Amino acid sequence: MRVYLGSGVLQSAVADFFAQEKPVGAICHGVLLAARSSHHPGKSVLYGKKTTALTKQMELIAWKLTRSYLGDYYRTYQTTVEDEVRSMLAGPEDFIKGPLPLRRDSPARLTVGFTVCDGSYLSARWPETRTALPPNLPR
Repeated sequence: MRVYLGSGVLQSAVADFFAQEKPVGAICHGVLLAARSSHHPGKSVLYGKKTTALTKQMELIAWKLTRSYLGDYYRTYQTTVEDEVRSMLAGPEDFIKGPLPLRRDSPARLTVGFTVCDGSYLSARWPETRTALPPNLPR
């Protein structure tokens, strides 16, 4: 995952998609790829956008619950996904945690899923999110 998230080639492609206002989706750690992408030096393509990602709470709980048999699998970096993404945004209010993920969504319960849509950018907290596409997302 680190090779993917740190790839200059992928970051450039993501920046190009944002510049052309093409649809971009990012889930969980994938939001880091968008956050690390820029078309203006020093400014993430997410600067000025609303987003969500794997929250600090979700990441640390998963890590603590699985550490005894998975080691540090859920700690890809020392900094949590939420903290790094937040550092790339225009303001702290641009990171939207959403409701507590107490129930899992399913095709029959799409309202439990949580996504954030800002223009042609759609983000989700984790891969299991199944939610109806927001009506303003270009198809």
